[in-house]
Amino acid sequence: MNREHFELTPRQWDVLRAVGQAGNSGASTSALSAQMNIPRQNIRKYLLALRDLGLIKYNAIERQRALVYLTENGFNLLPECADKGILLPLLGSVAAGRPIAATSEIERYVRGFNDLFNVKEGDFLLKIQGRSMEGVGMYSGDFVIIRPGLNTPNNGEIVLVILPDSQTATLKYWHCKERIVTLHSANPDFPPMQYMIEELEVRGRAIGHIGTERQRKRYLN
Repeated sequence: MNREHFELTPRQWDVLRAVGQAGNSGASTSALSAQMNIPRQNIRKYLLALRDLGLIKYNAIERQRALVYLTENGFNLLPECADKGILLPLLGSVAAGRPIAATSEIERYVRGFNDLFNVKEGDFLLKIQGRSMEGVGMYSGDFVIIRPGLNTPNNGEIVLVILPDSQTATLKYWHCKERIVTLHSANPDFPPMQYMIEELEVRGRAIGHIGTERQRKRYLN
């Protein structure tokens, strides 16, 4: 992708760069307004135009704070962002506790984990929700990097599994014996769950964990 594919005004380019500079944390309209010395209503106009071009993710809601993030196209359009490693989509939350609804909707994109993990194209991020994996340092609000794959996991791997109703997903240790799978937590408050192997759909395995306020931990070499 290159600049010739987009007819942006100079000010739209400036706003796009400012969103990119905010990085994985996202940018608010008020912060962009203050940084660029542009009225918020004008910032909002530029953001809506960039959103319509597919360059940013921006959910504009009246009188509510909305963070702005670059989309994949937005990242790739800015040279200062495009060279910062593989782009990972954040696909919502995964249960480390009670199973929650499975989703593949992309919330936003992030970069910058190549120096910590062997990130590959196709990997994605999930936000952890719940306490069942606290025993291995995975706390609610942290993030886990998932490597997709439908192959049968090895015993002891932390996996992303879709449960039999096909609408709930969970993150658990995998143990399979004679086609009976036991999904183990890392918290004694959450008992194991058992299924026949054909009842489960494995979406991937955890290759890394990013703590929001705690030490980062790597699970695979």
